[in-house]
Amino acid sequence: MQESWSLGTLIGLPVFIVSIVGLLIAAVWLRKLNERVDTYDKGLPIIASWASLGIAIVVTIIAAWGFYPYSAEYHQWRTVSGDVTDVNSRILSTGKSSINQRFVVEIDGQAYGCDDTRCASVKVGDVLTISCKREWQYAGVDGYGCNFVSNEARA
Repeated sequence: MQESWSLGTLIGLPVFIVSIVGLLIAAVWLRKLNERVDTYDKGLPIIASWASLGIAIVVTIIAAWGFYPYSAEYHQWRTVSGDVTDVNSRILSTGKSSINQRFVVEIDGQAYGCDDTRCASVKVGDVLTISCKREWQYAGVDGYGCNFVSNEARA
């Protein structure tokens, strides 16, 4: 099974780390700057230091919320291939006046949701290859959201 991290993880995690390190360096630098300042605004670097620490805490909380759930299968694209045993279609509401069609293909007893219209041409017995990422559901069973890779039709 081939695995690759999602773009949210590949970009979000380094941006988070650089932001936190930058904010902590700024906090330390501002505290050192306050020791050298002897004018009427001596407390200003300390206030800015506390502000940068507060921002670092807020960014950490937002990142922790954004990376939930904390299992790799929710943040990695995994290639799944096998014989299709069932194909269905679902119409889902996506907002006030729009809908989305999701194709549900069953491979080796596991249902996978495919948002790609090429999944409409998949028939029972075909060998389907899809790239899937686990999708968290608040009040339901977690499923898989997939993208079409290839389909080998059986005659």
